[in-house]
Amino acid sequence: MEIHEYISDLVAKIAPTITIDSVVDNGDGTYTLTACNTYYLKEGKTITIDAVDYRVKSVVKDTSFVISGSVLPTADDFALYTPFFFHGTPIAIQKELSQIKKGKDKTPVFLLHEIVREQNFSRNFESVLEKEVDVQLFIMDTSKFNEWTTDDHYNVCIVPMRSLLELFLDEMVADKKLFDTLELEYEVIPRANFGQFVDSKGNLTELYTDYFSGNQLNVTIKIRKQACSTGC
Repeated sequence: MEIHEYISDLVAKIAPTITIDSVVDNGDGTYTLTACNTYYLKEGKTITIDAVDYRVKSVVKDTSFVISGSVLPTADDFALYTPFFFHGTPIAIQKELSQIKKGKDKTPVFLLHEIVREQNFSRNFESVLEKEVDVQLFIMDTSKFNEWTTDDHYNVCIVPMRSLLELFLDEMVADKKLFDTLELEYEVIPRANFGQFVDSKGNLTELYTDYFSGNQLNVTIKIRKQACSTGC
């Protein structure tokens, strides 16, 4: 398997459930729900509770959130929307993203920038590792480039995306048979207005036409050798 396949499998396993502790009807078509873990829930998203769609109006991380909808939610929990994954050069990723018009169909998103370099140990019979791969992953969601302050980027995007990043690492650590995470080290870089650059002449250039904010994860993924399951 290639490294993007391993990462895609890990992203696909991320499917948290938010437990609702209480619900208050605000009397204006909105409802305040309390929850001790909001994970990567973000304002502006659509969530589904008991087959009814609600719009997230605001979120206080790991405390409460306000939603709007047609009926008072009565369920004890709900499944959070799942993240997407794209890989390739920035130009190739941008081409794919530009073909998807709705943000809900491509965010939150893990972006794996390639070219990726790996150190291979498959012919080293003394090593328990198959390969080590240094990757740059960008865990992003949509932002409002022209409207938000830096604090807005942190509160609305960067902090929730850090929770999503940690869920990804949790999935990797949980699979001890496949991944060697005993000495896992990683670097996290908050990225506001990701993909928007001002050159030396003061001109704005765009790596991605979508406005993103979130976190950059630099990590070495160590993949263990697997026993052959075909009798070879």
